Amino acid sequence: MNRPARLTRISRFLLALLVVGIAAIASLGEEASSLLTTLEAELIPAYGAGTTYGIQLDLRNTAQFIDWYHGIELTDEETSVKDRALSALVAPCCDDNSAATCCCPCNLSRSVWGLSAYLIQEKGYGVEEIREAASEWLRFSRPDYYLAAALEDRGIDPLEFGISTAGSCYQGRCDFPVTDGGCAGMTDLVMPDLATLPVVAPAAENKRFLEADLASMAFGLVSPIEATAVLGEHAGEETFVVLDVRTPEEFAGGHLADAVNLDYFSDDFESALGDLDKDETYLMYCRSGGRSGNTATLMEGLGFCCVFEIDGGILAWAESGLPLVAD
Repeated sequence: MNRPARLTRISRFLLALLVVGIAAIASLGEEASSLLTTLEAELIPAYGAGTTYGIQLDLRNTAQFIDWYHGIELTDEETSVKDRALSALVAPCCDDNSAATCCCPCNLSRSVWGLSAYLIQEKGYGVEEIREAASEWLRFSRPDYYLAAALEDRGIDPLEFGISTAGSCYQGRCDFPVTDGGCAGMTDLVMPDLATLPVVAPAAENKRFLEADLASMAFGLVSPIEATAVLGEHAGEETFVVLDVRTPEEFAGGHLADAVNLDYFSDDFESALGDLDKDETYLMYCRSGGRSGNTATLMEGLGFCCVFEIDGGILAWAESGLPLVAD
């Protein structure tokens, strides 16, 4: 056999080996991707999924949960319930510690503690119910840790998938958003770009996450997330009005869907307000809460039955990543 022929046969053999190798690598890649997809479906709650306590899973809720941590004072007995519930869970940002303590009060931990405090005082949840809800929130907010842990349990190095069980503290990611494997900050809340988060439409089955309070409320402030629950509850009702009391120019720049504009600074504002149907239900807002607060006082004096006012106005609504429409 001459040398060129021999080289041709060797080249074909090497090419065949390369093709087989590429196919094997592709097959392994598909299997790995399939495994991760399967684990995610088994372990990680979906964005916008409903919960037993009526708050849909949404990272925008983090600020509200932290507010509850700062604002709700638990008794010693209630604190014991919280600690017993959370001590059985690891802190995904630093799993040398339980979710009851973590290694330090990062914002991810504060969100879990605040949610637990709310569930104890407002919902009357016990240890098992709190543990389930906290576990669900942690798996939703830090899925990377739980997927990495599941891979390790199967003898697979999660670093091959670009994830790790190494704590955020050990990686220097304390001030990163949870979507980047961080703790969401140690002081000020560090959120991901809200524009990148899915928009969660209010689920009919959840209605409101402060259902009892909102059901009995005639006048009062509601957070942007609570406002979405009000919108969901009254969707399609002819006797429900979204009222924007900013200027027409502000309104044209972006407003809630189906809102009616009534300019607070117009000369006939009080007269126009008095012409509205006092028996209808109103969800009202302005830019930041000043004008809507004054308007709510006027409406109560005029005999309106039901007025919800968005706390912080359209600025708070937008900061929560909720949708606006523009003319």
